Amino acid sequence: MKDIKKPLQPHYNELAIEPIDILIADLTPDEFKGYCKGNILKYILRADHKGGLTDYEKASVYIQWLIESEKQRRAKPHSKGTISIRR
Repeated sequence: MKDIKKPLQPHYNELAIEPIDILIADLTPDEFKGYCKGNILKYILRADHKGGLTDYEKASVYIQWLIESEKQRRAKPHSKGTISIRR
């Protein structure tokens, strides 16, 4: 199974586990898909009013996670397993 790559976030280095890892462990694949889509929309819609390029870059991270999770789901269409993310 291909892993999803995560950018390293220095403000999460102090935590034993990153929040995204908790979400992936707890959400179903459909819930994770909705989570990614919601964050993609949030960052794209606010980019011109708040974070600009940084918000587009954040949206692209969620787009990559969504693409990789969909690839994993299609590779195992009847699996109810979760996706995996690596750093």
